[in-house]
Amino acid sequence: MFLLDARYVPENSTITRWLKDGRGCRPVREVYYPRIYVGGRPELLPLIASLPGAKDAGFDEKCTWLGRAPEKVISLRVKSGLIYDIASMLEARGCSLYNIDLDPVRQYLLEHNLFPAARLRGDVLDDEQYALDYEIPELVSTELSVIPDRDHGIITMDDPIGRITLGDTFIERDDEARMVNELNCLVAHIDPDLIFTERGDSFELPYLHHRASLHGIELQLGREKDILPECGGKSYFSYGRILYKPRGYLLSGRLHLDRSCFLFREGGLPGLIDLSRITGIPMQELSRLSPGSAVTALQVNQALRDGVLVPWKRNLAEYWKTAEELLIADRGALVIEPKVGLHEDVFEIDFASLFPNIMVKHNISPETVLCPCCPDSKKRVPFTHYNICQQQTGLIPRVLRPLIERRMAYKERVKGCPSRAQEYEMKQN
Repeated sequence: MFLLDARYVPENSTITRWLKDGRGCRPVREVYYPRIYVGGRPELLPLIASLPGAKDAGFDEKCTWLGRAPEKVISLRVKSGLIYDIASMLEARGCSLYNIDLDPVRQYLLEHNLFPAARLRGDVLDDEQYALDYEIPELVSTELSVIPDRDHGIITMDDPIGRITLGDTFIERDDEARMVNELNCLVAHIDPDLIFTERGDSFELPYLHHRASLHGIELQLGREKDILPECGGKSYFSYGRILYKPRGYLLSGRLHLDRSCFLFREGGLPGLIDLSRITGIPMQELSRLSPGSAVTALQVNQALRDGVLVPWKRNLAEYWKTAEELLIADRGALVIEPKVGLHEDVFEIDFASLFPNIMVKHNISPETVLCPCCPDSKKRVPFTHYNICQQQTGLIPRVLRPLIERRMAYKERVKGCPSRAQEYEMKQN
């Protein structure tokens, strides 16, 4: 039995674990309230415990910043829909808030030592999260695509459906309502675990839901009722370009994977499963994140295991620098221009994971640079001469070292196991 997915419904504070057992997949539900922490005002415990939506309030010992000693904070579980209301009210009273933005599903999985695609024996974990060799369930997958009935011009949501393709089956009828109903029946009959699309988030799923709603039909592509995104996508500026990111269309009890998403495009299904296991982020959500967000998740996971809380609205200013210090510290990279001409015996050197390796080797982390415990440290940042801690290994190196070792192990397996070279190449990406 394997954990295929986990979803949280804030309206009834319920976690649903979808367990893949042989050919079938069944839901297991549990009431769950996320935990937040309040610091700075211990005398407010009686007030906090009496707030609407507050559950199980009490004191706990946690670190509120990397490298600091544990201190007394208020711990409470809260109904998910009221977290930000309670946090804003307590912030106005001068309290420090922690773990406010953590996803309830990730909190639940961390508290129960679970992770996506984990093998279970009953309710007991029978798997190793960072294992290189692991069993994955046999997943039933299918492809979904739709073509509007328009010969030329720009396609819009107002164009009727021309053809729907699900796997090897084509649905083509004059009656659009019957086409949508047939799609519902076909998905239920095939009962796939994975539905792949080429542009499902940006067009296919919102288009199908819109066309179904015009006929008063409820389109259900998941194993339970589809929960549509509450808001649209967002535009952002990156490297001189304005880009648009559509809202993800996630399914219940079934995984919708859009091939246009970066992580899935680079690593395929093997790479996505591997990254989902070690980050603890369900595959649907993970496929729509950036690699940086995945690494951040690993850092947060490690911090929580260490008893360190995640601040809300953290705004950490840099240390004060003089103009000369700023000039030295903010120097750019040295780029050596090549000699123009025709050259022979040219060699290329590529540093594997250059910056992560530097951070691991030299113990670079927020709490280790300019640490108060090692002012006379022999380890120094070049030019700025900042001291680096010699007594403890920082959070960042502890997170990055297993990632680097994992990637190098997969690279070795690409060479040593040709029959599975493609799989290992996807995982190391």
